[in-house]
Amino acid sequence: QRHTQTGFTSLQTSSERLRFYVSAGETFFSSPEFDADLSTAFLEFDLSLSRSGSPGERFEIGLMSDPTDPASFVSLEVLENEALTSSNQKVRLLLGTVPATHRYVAFRMSALESSNYIYAYLDNLVLTADPGCYKPWDLRVTDKTEALVQLEWSSLPTQNNWEVIYGQSGFDPSESGSLLALDQSSAVLSDLQEQQDYDVYVRSTCGGELVSDWE
Repeated sequence: QRHTQTGFTSLQTSSERLRFYVSAGETFFSSPEFDADLSTAFLEFDLSLSRSGSPGERFEIGLMSDPTDPASFVSLEVLENEALTSSNQKVRLLLGTVPATHRYVAFRMSALESSNYIYAYLDNLVLTADPGCYKPWDLRVTDKTEALVQLEWSSLPTQNNWEVIYGQSGFDPSESGSLLALDQSSAVLSDLQEQQDYDVYVRSTCGGELVSDWE
């Protein structure tokens, strides 16, 4: 990793994760240069943070053309306030339209006041040149009664069709289950038996026989 910095900063690596620190300033750190076209690339990593909790602290995800030049940083997503959580979170980002000259995935941390600080812990960073038919994530129950369950999930903005399959607990989705085809990232299951446990899976459908793995 390469980084440029102001204020007091540090970088530590281990076999488990990367730890970055900044106090009273800002720091940049970047990946090695990628040869692939990043305009269709998909970035994902695990992130947790520890901070002083003062306003003005930010963690940004972006790209750089020159990892030694802070002015080349292009911000793609900003985490601040309640998003700067100590709980481990999976960050996912489709890089989208980016300058062809910007081939370094980069991060900027800011804690500009003298008493402010941020520790960032990164792990399991994966950059996929083209995610293709990427599976949904964060399948969750948003409402339920004795007769129905409402579900939602997250997915890439480029994907608009999904299948949900459900059945009694322990069923194999490749062999059985009730299947729903959907064009929105939510579903209502209404034909459920009371006092019965169910398993639910969701996957993306991308035309023809192209589908993602079940989530």
